[in-house]
Amino acid sequence: MNENLFAKYVREKIKNLPAAEKNIVVLKGIPLNFVDKNFNVNIESAAEKPAQYFFMNIVMNNRQFITYEEFLLMKSFILDEYPAVYILKNNLYAEQYPIEIDFCAATKNKLLEHYEEPETENGEVVEVPLGNIGEIFMGIKAYQNILIGVYNDEGIEDEVKVQTYNLFSPALDKLNVIDEGNVK
Repeated sequence: MNENLFAKYVREKIKNLPAAEKNIVVLKGIPLNFVDKNFNVNIESAAEKPAQYFFMNIVMNNRQFITYEEFLLMKSFILDEYPAVYILKNNLYAEQYPIEIDFCAATKNKLLEHYEEPETENGEVVEVPLGNIGEIFMGIKAYQNILIGVYNDEGIEDEVKVQTYNLFSPALDKLNVIDEGNVK
């Protein structure tokens, strides 16, 4: 799907979410730049100081959209602050999602090393410490320079304030957005 067309479709789906002034939308498997081109996620900062990051980068900037990684790192703050949390899930992915945020090279390498579980000569698994970032994933692999991960999100959908909406219905909605440049 054309990235522009996909971004328009995402924005249309967001418009159809239940309206409320103080709710937040969490994007799972959807790039943040589809809805907020002016904000870059600093996941290392969010993992290192989640409370400070939450208040300075989300609350003070009146952000209406956050990444799934930000949500997993700051879940308790988000659930305390917002009356409802809407997760818009790109359900074209089953369990493995492209990781749309940027990591510094050192963090990216640590993540890949951590989930590869390299063994020493005596068969022991070498643990690579990751801190809070490691807690949000169950696994990560690199494929053609793209990180693909499985989230450690057990119990998220059981939260009372959290409502999950699939981006695509089971019948795959017809796109209401038409790119006139491709219509003949």
